Amino acid sequence: SQGDSASLLIDWPPGADAPRRVAFLASATRCPPSLRADFELELQARLREDLNGLYVAMTRAKQWLHLSATEAHKAAPGRSAWSRLAAAGVASEPLVDEAEFSALAADAAPIVLRELPALVWPEARAVEAGDDDVAAARLGRALHRVLEWQPAPGASLARACAAAARAFGVTGADAEEQLLDAAQRLLHGPATRRFFDPAGLAAAHNELPLLWQGEWLRLDRLVAFERAEGREWWVLDHKLHPAPHTVPALREQLARYRDAVRALQPGEKVRAAFLSAGGECIELGDD
Repeated sequence: SQGDSASLLIDWPPGADAPRRVAFLASATRCPPSLRADFELELQARLREDLNGLYVAMTRAKQWLHLSATEAHKAAPGRSAWSRLAAAGVASEPLVDEAEFSALAADAAPIVLRELPALVWPEARAVEAGDDDVAAARLGRALHRVLEWQPAPGASLARACAAAARAFGVTGADAEEQLLDAAQRLLHGPATRRFFDPAGLAAAHNELPLLWQGEWLRLDRLVAFERAEGREWWVLDHKLHPAPHTVPALREQLARYRDAVRALQPGEKVRAAFLSAGGECIELGDD
């Protein structure tokens, strides 16, 4: 219907690679002249959809077709489906008398809606000085969030790090500086920046969940490069640990991630690497 509502107008001819025009119309009743033709086409398309829906609804009946409707408080502009049927001679009669309905409504018991209590977010627990494991875990989650956001070169990386630090309860100037330094090394370092440059990637996924061999896996980052011989996939694991490749449990975990992607991408090359907070790319071997 042509009400005073916002609308998205898209002029995309069939077969075209891209739309000729995309415009957001804030108010249908105050359509600018430059968009009037597109808006009229949009209204015609909506009308065709309404008529198509009415046709499908009426032609699916096998023996009897029963139609019911409620009278709107304020009729929408244009011809409704009900008005079209009435004009076509479809018999209609009220199912409930207005006076009878008013009497029933007066005798009805009041409806009581329960209200949920106000949501109170728990405050982030302050990290004690000796609580190194908790502090490291929060710092690691904050780093993952910044790499997931992947601020553009022109954006403020420091602001993104500050927001991630607040979200995960990372406190202290030293911790925030460590977070910013690690993010800068990973996003812009010579050994790792290619994994975060959209211009050079054929595909990129952050925090990707995979179900493999009955187990849910979550990959920090999965990217693909287009090579002459086909796509080359990289399974990447972000770690604050300065030498994650020396920890057997971490190597086994990353190898499992790589095996899962290899099973899902048969015939394509799949490699895996740790990306350390120092800006190093440490590839995992097959041995």
